[in-house]
Amino acid sequence: MTHARARTLLLAASLAASSALRLGAQRPLGRRAAFSSFGGALLAPQVAHALDPAKDRPNDSVLLILRVKEAAAQETRLIKSGKFKDLQRNSIKLAIALMLDNYQLLDNINKAARFAGGSRSQEAYSVGQGAVEALQSVLEYFDSSSSSLKVDTISSEKQAFVVRALDVASQRLDQFLAYLPPEQVATAVAFIDYENELNLREYAQANPGQGTYLNPKPT
Repeated sequence: MTHARARTLLLAASLAASSALRLGAQRPLGRRAAFSSFGGALLAPQVAHALDPAKDRPNDSVLLILRVKEAAAQETRLIKSGKFKDLQRNSIKLAIALMLDNYQLLDNINKAARFAGGSRSQEAYSVGQGAVEALQSVLEYFDSSSSSLKVDTISSEKQAFVVRALDVASQRLDQFLAYLPPEQVATAVAFIDYENELNLREYAQANPGQGTYLNPKPT
């Protein structure tokens, strides 16, 4: 299975179609590897004008931080809608753990904070750390049972707590990203938009007549 397909399948299964959560920190992102090999030829015209992947490829840490923000928004939508396709997607605790661990969120925040420069780097790190703490609070709020928190069995009180924590995490990540050079963030956003669109096309080709997959993009 290719890295791109692995990402698509996992997010269709666990975080409502974000495209990279199965990847651990030691594994390359399939799309980025493809961009490195083929350069601008792979880009859609509108994205090609925004970035040159041979010269302005997204910083890995910034890209993964944006993916966590995307995943948090999608998990919030999933919880509120109650829609699910399998038990793996249902596990909120698994989703949170993937955001924290597979993306190595704290480590990438530490790396990306350096781009803020000077004393602002420490300020940025402190803000980003708040996002990590918000996500960790979800894991700490519930017991250690892997089946203790499912979308279809969650109480309204627990649901409200999780949604608030995800919202706080997203806000902190927005604040963190504001410390970084705007062009660097814009490059990563353009890359993600292109990658998501490409994954949607691949899904449509592999599943003709089934429409799009659930939660393809947060609003």
